[in-house]
Amino acid sequence: MDYNDDGFSDLGELKNLGLGANFSHYFNDLNGKLKLTFATIFEDRRGGNKFDKPEHFADVAESIRTYRTDLGLGWDQTFGEKSILGIDGSFSFTKRNSYYGAGQDPNAYGQTKNPVFYGRLIFNNFSLEDHHIIMGVSYKSDSIEDLSPAYGRAIDATYTDLGFFLQDEIEMFHHTTTLLLGIRGDKHSQVDRVIFSPRASLLYKGIENFTFRTTYSTGFRAPQVFDEDLHITQVGGEGKLIVNRDGLRAENSYSFTLGIDYGKQVLNELYQFSISGFYHRLDNVFTLEETTPIPSARVFERFNSEGAKVYGIEVEAGFKWNNTFEIFTGWTFQKSEFAEPEPDFGSKDFFRSPNVYGSVRISWDIPKFLDIRTELNYTGPMKVPHFAGYIEADVLEDSAPFAVLNLTLSKKIGFVKGSGITLSVSVYNLLDQYQDDLDRGMYRDAGYVYGPRFPRTFRLGLKYNF
Repeated sequence: MDYNDDGFSDLGELKNLGLGANFSHYFNDLNGKLKLTFATIFEDRRGGNKFDKPEHFADVAESIRTYRTDLGLGWDQTFGEKSILGIDGSFSFTKRNSYYGAGQDPNAYGQTKNPVFYGRLIFNNFSLEDHHIIMGVSYKSDSIEDLSPAYGRAIDATYTDLGFFLQDEIEMFHHTTTLLLGIRGDKHSQVDRVIFSPRASLLYKGIENFTFRTTYSTGFRAPQVFDEDLHITQVGGEGKLIVNRDGLRAENSYSFTLGIDYGKQVLNELYQFSISGFYHRLDNVFTLEETTPIPSARVFERFNSEGAKVYGIEVEAGFKWNNTFEIFTGWTFQKSEFAEPEPDFGSKDFFRSPNVYGSVRISWDIPKFLDIRTELNYTGPMKVPHFAGYIEADVLEDSAPFAVLNLTLSKKIGFVKGSGITLSVSVYNLLDQYQDDLDRGMYRDAGYVYGPRFPRTFRLGLKYNF
C-alpha cells in the first residue's frame, strides 16, 4: 500500500502460510500424558518499490523471507491427585533470507540461521498442608549465524542459559490471605556470575467483594544480540545498524505493584473495577547512541546508561449483563524516563512510549441472531526519532494521538449440542486512521512509522465446531 502516492510502499507486501498441529494422549496405566506439537511458517515480506523486479533492481528495498519450524515433545507424570512432574523439550529452527539496500545494490543480500533448543523439568502442584510448591530447572541454547556482506556484518554466536526456580504459595488466615515467594537463578553465557531474581506477592480477600494485591519482582536482560539487531532499517538511502558496545553489562529490572479489585454479582449483573499503581526501575539500561558510520550504513551502538524508571496507574472497569452484553474499559497513565538524557536528542523520555493509552470493548450476543464485537484502542502522543534523508536533519518528533476502531459481526448456524458453523466478518481500523506525516521517496526514514499498524482491513472467517 502506497498511502502518500510517492511510488514507495508504506505498508509492505506480505505473504504468509502457517500449518500446525497439537497431539496429546493420556495413558491411564502409567498416569502420564504425552504431548506433541508441530508448527511451520513461511512468511515473505517486502517493502520499497518495483515489486515486479528482483530486490537489487529496486531503488530501495527491504525484504525478508522467513522459514520456521517448531517441534515440541513433553511428558506429564501424575503422582497422587494433583502433583505433576513435567518434562518438556522444544526445538525451533528459523532461516531468513533478507535484502536491505538502496540504489540497486547487488551485494545487500543476507542470510540468518537461528536454531533454538529449550528444555525444562518441572515439579508442579506439590502440596504440603497450606504450602503449594513449584520447582524446576530449565536450559536454553540460542545460536545465531547472520551474514550481511554489504554492511560488513558477520555474527556467529551461541548463547546459553541454565536456570533453576522455586516457588512456594502459602495459604494463611483461613484462606483469606495468599503469600507467594519465589526465586529464580540464571547462569547466562554472557554473564560471569549467577543472577538471582527473587519475587514476592501478597493477596488478601478477607473483605467481601474486594481483593487487595501487591507484588515485587526482579528480572534481567543479558547483553546478547537481539532480533531487532538483525533488521537493517533504510534511512536516507543507507542502512541503520545496531551493534553492542564492548563491555556491555546485563540490564536489571525491579518492579513493584499495588492494587485493589472490586467485583459484585447482583442477579444477572456483574460489576467489576480495579485500580493499581506500579513502579519499575531499570539499572544499566540499554540505550542507543549513534557512532562512527561505515560507508553503507549509519551505526548505532548499544551501551549501558545510568538507569531509568517507569511509573503510573492502571484503571479497569467492566459491566456484564446476563452473559449477553458486556462493556469493558482499561486505561494506563504512566511516565517513562531515563535518569540522564539520551545522547542523540538530549531527551529523558522513552521513545515510542505514550504516557496515556487504553481501550473500550463492547460485546453484544443477540440470541439466535448475531454476535457483535467492537473495540476502540487509543494511543496518546509520544516521542519518535525522525532521521534525516527526506528531511534535512534528525528531529525528535511529538507524534499525534490516534484511535483505532475494530468491528466484528458473527453468526452461528446449525448449532446443536456445541456443533455447527460460525460465519464472521471483521473490519479492522474501521475509520481508516493512519499516520499523516510519513516520509516520501527513496531517501525516506523507513523506521519513522508510529501510527496504526494497518489501514482499513476486511477479514472473512468460517469456523466449524464438531
